[in-house]
Amino acid sequence: MPGQAAKAAKPLLTDAVVEKALTTLTSLINLGNGVLVARDKEKADEILRILRAKGHSFDPIAIKSWAIQQGWKNGAADELAKLAVRVGGLKGKPSISGYHDPDGRYARWAS
Repeated sequence: MPGQAAKAAKPLLTDAVVEKALTTLTSLINLGNGVLVARDKEKADEILRILRAKGHSFDPIAIKSWAIQQGWKNGAADELAKLAVRVGGLKGKPSISGYHDPDGRYARWAS
C-alpha cells in the first residue's frame, strides 16, 4: 500500500549452508554460458552431493530462482535445478570419499 514501508523479500534459500555452498559454486563457474559445461556440471554435482551427504535437502525451484537472481542464465539455472532433483532424490547418502577435502569444504560453508 502507498505510504507503508516495503516488507523485506522472503529469502529464496532458507538453509544458509546450502546458500554458501551455491555462492561458492557461482564463483567457480562461467556465468556467461547459457548451459553448464561438463566441468561446471561436475562441480555443481559434487557440491550438491557433499551437501546431501551432510544431511541437507534442496528445493529445486528455489535453487533455480536463486541462481537466476545471482546472474545465472536460465538454461544453466535449469540444469542446476535438475541436478538438485537428481541428487536430492538419492535413496541413501552419496559417497563423497573421492572428492577433494569434502569435510573441509563443508566446514567453510557451515561457518
